[in-house]
Amino acid sequence: MDEALPYLLRGMRAVTTESSVLVSSSKYLNHPRLRDWVASCTLRRSGHDRPATADTHELNLILREIQDYDRIDELFERERATNPVLDAWLGERFISTFRAADLGGYAPDTLGGTFLREVVQKGYSIDIVPPPAEVPSSHMQFFMIRNGQTHDFEHLLCGGGLDFIGELVPYWARLVNLFRHLGPELAGELCVFSLFGQMRLMSRGLLHYPQVWMTLVETMERGIRVGRESGPIFMMKCEDALHLPMDEARAALGARRGFRGHLGCHRHLRGARLSYGSAPRANTCAMAATWRARSARPGNAPSSSSRFSNPDSTVSQNSRASRSGRIPG
Repeated sequence: MDEALPYLLRGMRAVTTESSVLVSSSKYLNHPRLRDWVASCTLRRSGHDRPATADTHELNLILREIQDYDRIDELFERERATNPVLDAWLGERFISTFRAADLGGYAPDTLGGTFLREVVQKGYSIDIVPPPAEVPSSHMQFFMIRNGQTHDFEHLLCGGGLDFIGELVPYWARLVNLFRHLGPELAGELCVFSLFGQMRLMSRGLLHYPQVWMTLVETMERGIRVGRESGPIFMMKCEDALHLPMDEARAALGARRGFRGHLGCHRHLRGARLSYGSAPRANTCAMAATWRARSARPGNAPSSSSRFSNPDSTVSQNSRASRSGRIPG
């Protein structure tokens, strides 16, 4: 052994290849668009020119090129042989068809009334993933459709605000919950999207908005708690609980609320005090405040593409329209 070699580099060995392009043993590292996505979305600042939802739409398309849906379907089949709850869920193949107009008859304190107030009336699209013309035969495609249909329900039931920081609750809840209720190989495949989705939020928060880092950590911890203590979140048939008050809906669906209220950045951080050394500083959401300040500079017209355009959680019309057909996160 070369004693002059730094300790942490010992054990490395050169690997030769006849390939004329970058190649590794990882299908993720081998994908040039994913490499670019990881570098860009984990290192960039958040800005009006690119809504956070654009990151996840692009990520979804990239992962479709990388993940082997046929192999994942085989893992679903293997799992359902020993998991009767999963078997029933896959057999029913339920896909939601309710529309915004169907929610008007629910009391304000019910799941349906809350969804109407917090999602529909604030301009968010019900169809994060547009419903298919026919029920897909692929288990993975069905999983992805239901993932989109239940995503905003997960925000409401589990306590994550409908904003940039609040996305960490459903991300981390799924990263833990899927491993609690499924075998590790299948759960790992189903968690890839959530892994990359939360990674970009945590990375950009620490690198560019350290004022909110501990809130990001707290949100992550609460999402983990929700995932650990809830039933299989991805199988929740929220449409059957629209008439129930929120706590009863959580009980009926097996969803654990990680904390009281929404942990949206506006609500949670309004008036909060963050200390830097000995100098306390009032803070709303650092990312939101930074974006608003930048928009107010001479020559910069205020943009409506950010979900933080209004600190009181009123979303602008352009932001609302941009969410139609989006991918969660």
